[in-house]
Amino acid sequence: LVTPEDKHSGRYTLHGTPASVPSSTLMDPDTIAFLISTSGTTGTGKLVPVTSRMFADVVAIKSEKIRVTQQDVILVTNPLDLISALSSGLFLIIYCGGCAVIDSAHDTHKFLEHIEHYQPDFIDVSSPLLHAIYNHLAEHPASAALKRMRFIRVGGAPFPAEMMRTLEEWLGVPVIHAYGMTEGLSGFTSNPLPPGIRKHESVGQVVHGEIALFSDDGKQLPSTEIGELGIRSPLIFKGYFNPEDNIPSPFLDGWFLTGDIASIDNEGYISIIGRRKDMINSGGIKILPNEVEEVLTLHPDVADACVVSLPHPTLGEQVAAAVARRSETLTVSDLVTYLQAHLAAYKIPTIIHFVDQIPRSSYGKLQRQQVAEHLQAQRSLVPDTQDLDQPATELVSEILSLWNEVLGNPDITLADPFIPAGGDSLTAVRLANLLSERLSVDFAVMDIFDFPTVLSQAAEINWRRKSAIT
Repeated sequence: LVTPEDKHSGRYTLHGTPASVPSSTLMDPDTIAFLISTSGTTGTGKLVPVTSRMFADVVAIKSEKIRVTQQDVILVTNPLDLISALSSGLFLIIYCGGCAVIDSAHDTHKFLEHIEHYQPDFIDVSSPLLHAIYNHLAEHPASAALKRMRFIRVGGAPFPAEMMRTLEEWLGVPVIHAYGMTEGLSGFTSNPLPPGIRKHESVGQVVHGEIALFSDDGKQLPSTEIGELGIRSPLIFKGYFNPEDNIPSPFLDGWFLTGDIASIDNEGYISIIGRRKDMINSGGIKILPNEVEEVLTLHPDVADACVVSLPHPTLGEQVAAAVARRSETLTVSDLVTYLQAHLAAYKIPTIIHFVDQIPRSSYGKLQRQQVAEHLQAQRSLVPDTQDLDQPATELVSEILSLWNEVLGNPDITLADPFIPAGGDSLTAVRLANLLSERLSVDFAVMDIFDFPTVLSQAAEINWRRKSAIT
């Protein structure tokens, strides 16, 4: 296809005489139509074969669920190498004879201008794009084009329920939370359109097939319990394209195990709690990053956040967070104070590092492996005592002694954060008082959280002493 020089990109003309096509070359509906890669957020993506029959059936079901018509216009914002852009966007509208505008969501302001220009009836967006729309509307009035849409559907990554409710208040437009995976052509579950009941804390009800919950040892659980979500449907894949990706098998007695920990209420609404492989085991206590991330992103000065596990010498794993700020005035102590009011103490990240941007996939999924590697690299920059001068080395020893006195933990290392080492709010008060008294320096309780390790406290106290002298 060649675009003439005087024409817009994407507009083209086909020349020549169509060749006759023997009937024997027509595609069998059960042959592979697409090979789509999974997101691969913690490693290399896996190829998922999608047949023509599966694809057409799923598109037909989705179009019926959201009542698409040939008069509808949609902006397709997701990259076309993602199954969601095809089955929930481009081909959904082609199937019904409507109009699809292929757009880019890299520039939020241009995207909102395109909504004003093209007047879409609905949009299917990623979580980061909806965050950007939310932030824009927090400072600017909503356009008439936004308010005239039938609905907004969001998926691909968690989106805070409270923000969905606020968007609905601002726009008067239903926000539909959905869930899917490449293995199921992106459309496992969805909240219904009005007059159906939307439960924003959930990802809705199953769209096709059956769902069940499974324990760690593969036993099917009652729906009242929490377990790994399993899907069984003729419209999901039958196995990955490359044989090695099917070892171990992603199926259990015909059920595709999604890897997502979920709960199901008595009306069949599914709530995704987190990814099983992302779960943090800190001293035997299980912590799901999603919960911590949702609380972090609700802070008005937090633009984005990613929570991961980092190794800990005694607890096995500890909670760490990378945070992108809206305001440079936000400090670690501000965040800790905020988190203490919203989370149990053991869920509060012991390592918080500010970054310019959180890495995400093209569809908005957090790249946790990149974040963990970055945070681990930051930890490795902590200096060893052999690089310190004699007074500083003595200071480190004094502080370590006070930590041992307060916490009664002889295994503390110089880079251990205070809370995983056994600290809490009460012992933080005691340690701050001892540091102030024994070392003749003004050290507040919040300083314990701003400078959470022995080495960081030594560096800060050393700096304050030198500043006092000058």
